[in-house]
Amino acid sequence: MTVETLAVTNIQQESLPAPTGEAKKTSSGKRLFVLDLARFIAMLMMMQGHTLDSLVTPQQLDINAFPWNIWHFLRGLTAPIFLLISGAVSVYAIKRNDDGVVTPETIRKRIRWAAILLGLGYLMMFPANRIFDLPFVQQESWRAFFQVNILHLNGVAMLMLIALATKTRSPEALGKLSFAVACGIAILTPFVHSVNWFNHLPEVLAAYLSYHHGSLFPIFPFGAYLFFGVALGAFLKRFQASAQLRVLKKRMVPIGISFLTVGFLLTGLLQVIPFPEHNFHGSSPAFVLIRIGIVAVFLSVVAVFYERTRRFEKFYEFYGKKALHIYIGHLVILYGTPWFPSISKLYPKQLVLADGLWIAVAVIGATLGSVYMLDRFQKTVNKGALILRYSSFALLAYALLR
Repeated sequence: MTVETLAVTNIQQESLPAPTGEAKKTSSGKRLFVLDLARFIAMLMMMQGHTLDSLVTPQQLDINAFPWNIWHFLRGLTAPIFLLISGAVSVYAIKRNDDGVVTPETIRKRIRWAAILLGLGYLMMFPANRIFDLPFVQQESWRAFFQVNILHLNGVAMLMLIALATKTRSPEALGKLSFAVACGIAILTPFVHSVNWFNHLPEVLAAYLSYHHGSLFPIFPFGAYLFFGVALGAFLKRFQASAQLRVLKKRMVPIGISFLTVGFLLTGLLQVIPFPEHNFHGSSPAFVLIRIGIVAVFLSVVAVFYERTRRFEKFYEFYGKKALHIYIGHLVILYGTPWFPSISKLYPKQLVLADGLWIAVAVIGATLGSVYMLDRFQKTVNKGALILRYSSFALLAYALLR
């Protein structure tokens, strides 16, 4: 097992969509398994998408031609699904006292978890083989190290969220404030991306505001998905646990249609109002709303499917809780680590589609199987959790100091 995978096997995560670490229990203690199922589907989309994109030749996987253009669009929904669910379940993880004030323990846990996510995000892109080699790292390697991935985004968004939570006295107030923040992020995104932040801020900060140096998930616009999710979580929390599945099934379709309608109208409006020139798919407020609308409808469809597959809810719950392990595990299997390469580094965009498909199945199977075996080891071996924790630290220390 690799350094990165072992580094997270013993973190007591509440649950992670992509990943943040929030518990997903309703106010009465009943878990919303439908969100686990939605997350699991998104994880499958993520793993096959990463595998095919990194291994199959562009001639056979042309994202400008049917059906791969549709496949490419659906791949783009994976992060919004994760982030929306992450925001929704975070509402349940924020504990308040009788006066509505966020408890100090909640603040400490959220800050600690944010630090873990940020640390893992940077560790996965460590720019040298050893700490002692850092003085000799070239500028391009430092640039790659500072690129913002989903772990960085979740860590920073969590800090933003807990700051908002401390300014409110109820989940409802937090939901309203988060909805306003999400709209603000979406609207300001074209303006933010019209600035070359690398001329004004250090690389480590500018990377959170721009795609230009390779960041995949800058705060603008991706933070909006998480805060729309917080608003959704606050909305769901208004209902009894027994009614929340029904709310997802019945109300998410009209909500999604509303977002889609506003998004398409805004698409035309942006052609005539003085917004900065921007990329529609990367920095348009309209595209954010369109994606939110599609994800809302997706959640409704998943709720219907969940009702017909309730017997598998423990399976959904298990892998829903292990989203961080799955995220890091499949990246290690597919891409390797800073210390050793793997499949995509050895055969980058060189394979035919058939080979890419069976490797995608193998990556998914190996990832899910490894996560299951690690969990069984912790639960069945005496002091298994301690063994994995200390072996993780030992492997990491060896990799950095050897």
